Amino acid sequence: MRLNHLTIVQSGEHGSPIIFVPGLSTQRSVWDSIVPTLARSHRVFLVQVNGFANDDPGGNLTAGLLEGLVADLHAFLSGEGLEQAIIIGHSFGGLVALKLAVTHPNDAGALMIVDSLPFVGVMLSKEATAEKIEPIANDMRGSMQSRYGEPPDEDWILRVAEHNALLPNSRFRIAEWAREADPRVAGQMLYEGLTTDLREYLSSINIPVIVLYAWSAETLSRQRADELYQDAYQALPRISYAAISNSGHFIMLDQPTVFAIEVCQFINSWSK
Repeated sequence: MRLNHLTIVQSGEHGSPIIFVPGLSTQRSVWDSIVPTLARSHRVFLVQVNGFANDDPGGNLTAGLLEGLVADLHAFLSGEGLEQAIIIGHSFGGLVALKLAVTHPNDAGALMIVDSLPFVGVMLSKEATAEKIEPIANDMRGSMQSRYGEPPDEDWILRVAEHNALLPNSRFRIAEWAREADPRVAGQMLYEGLTTDLREYLSSINIPVIVLYAWSAETLSRQRADELYQDAYQALPRISYAAISNSGHFIMLDQPTVFAIEVCQFINSWSK
């Protein structure tokens, strides 16, 4: 199903609904390691943002991308009669999941947030605010969007891939997705991801939430990761955490077996 801001495909015909929402420039195939297993006993719905995977950008060329994605996802869930779905969101997809739970409390029954923060600015400074970061975010958006119609910047793409994953195959896939993403959409998503702060709304999310976050010797230390993520989400009433070692930002690519175990355990515990 194609909506204004996103496209959704289904895998599996029976069981409770599970919604996967990917992040910046990411294609739905990022979840390939877990979907076949879940589709045996669940209806799995894979979201993809319009403008990625060489797709038409649809309504994603203007401001309000986050709100548009949330509105489309809510419309889909309502139209299909799906309530209390498990929402699994990675990176910007985590923001979508949190925003959905805040604005439409009956849509989600539980959330899995994969390496995503309610305000990414805290990675730069504890004193960061959306207002302080906005000029930086605006410059980054402009730089990315200016690449539209130009050949991909291979040096930049490879740096992004190396920053977000540890394994060569993971980096290869991330680079491919970056090449196939409309930079106008990617730039807007980057801007909104940097300038969105949902921390003040977390206390209203009264459903089970688990936050998976990555750490490794090459990227973020375990101590720093614990402090960063557990401080950011402390206002959530029903929160748990899983720190995933030896992984970059794309946990499902760098540690697919561990990721699958965490997903299945969370689904099983919530479904009881």
